Amino acid sequence: SDIHGLGNIYLSIMNYLENIRKNEEIELYINGDLIDRGPDSADVLLDIKKKIEKNRFKIVYLGGNHELMMHEVFEKRKKGIYVSDFNDWYNNGGWITDFGLEGELEDKDKIIEVSDFVSNLKIYHKFEEKINNKNIILVHAACPFNVKEECDLRIKDNNNSVFYYVWTREQDSYLPFRCRVGSKDYFTIVGHTPNNNPFGFEYHKNQNYLNIDGGC
Repeated sequence: SDIHGLGNIYLSIMNYLENIRKNEEIELYINGDLIDRGPDSADVLLDIKKKIEKNRFKIVYLGGNHELMMHEVFEKRKKGIYVSDFNDWYNNGGWITDFGLEGELEDKDKIIEVSDFVSNLKIYHKFEEKINNKNIILVHAACPFNVKEECDLRIKDNNNSVFYYVWTREQDSYLPFRCRVGSKDYFTIVGHTPNNNPFGFEYHKNQNYLNIDGGC
């Protein structure tokens, strides 16, 4: 979760997976915010898109709030709406991804293809496995209110539910109610809010969730 365009960390993960793939079946789950802020954001995004298309092993890439911000900017551009350089995406490090894509892909149609790839990312994933008789949900920021066997929400839906699931933090003061990151019904794995654990994860027993945003 939350690699944020740090190519050295991304490559170390991929190299490790390629090594063990020779001997066992593997699956990779990316819990949002793969892009923005880090210098290799465009390269990381293009590489994961290529890996998913090649389908050498199972990769589930879920959207986070940074993928949502990217989608919002590109949707406005497609409609011919002017987007200021002071938009939310750029203010949160999105300009690195945007400029990187322009440098790597001179063809605008190719850039739109990448933005469509991001727009179609799912919001959560429900695992078949259980912990203490509870299903496990992987989502960027907060457990969905209505969990289905197969996620029917994508970044491009961009409704109130999508916003809540990729943006929520417990301490958010702008919400009209006390938000809940975890759920009593599901063991929830989130990123989004950097934790202070040197090992990169933090277990919140009272809300039944695990935070794996190691602060990349």
